[in-house]
Amino acid sequence: MARSIVVIDHQMSWHQAFKVEKARLLTALGECVVSLEHIGSTSVPGLAAKPIIDMLLEVDSLAALDAQAEQLRALGYVARGENGISGRRYFCKSEETKSEEDKSEEDKSEEDKSDEGKRDEYKAGPQRTHHLHAFQSDRLRLSVTMIAGVIWR
Repeated sequence: MARSIVVIDHQMSWHQAFKVEKARLLTALGECVVSLEHIGSTSVPGLAAKPIIDMLLEVDSLAALDAQAEQLRALGYVARGENGISGRRYFCKSEETKSEEDKSEEDKSEEDKSDEGKRDEYKAGPQRTHHLHAFQSDRLRLSVTMIAGVIWR
């Protein structure tokens, strides 16, 4: 079965979606995070792109990140291992993979939900997916070169 690729006009909501996800990840992962950046085509204002929020996570150690696997699962991320790049941890999250926080939103009353237009705005439009590429600090420079080739193929 052929997979379709959808490229859409730049969405102003992509930057906000990254900021929301960054806050969730920083809270969940704590001190093992060195930096977390928005990368890829959705990070470039005005550029049409696939609705995929690519993020580059720099950590002190992959072992520390691996120890946080349950926190990532709770946010709706699915671990994909190295996924073809040695020394990387790759995670995917789509709207179909809801986080525990998103599931608790579903339990709210209709009155509570009506006050949360930002959540509806965040979810509006084509399905948004998040890709998290994680590398240990001492391997980051080499790995960014490798990942750029993967993202821009």
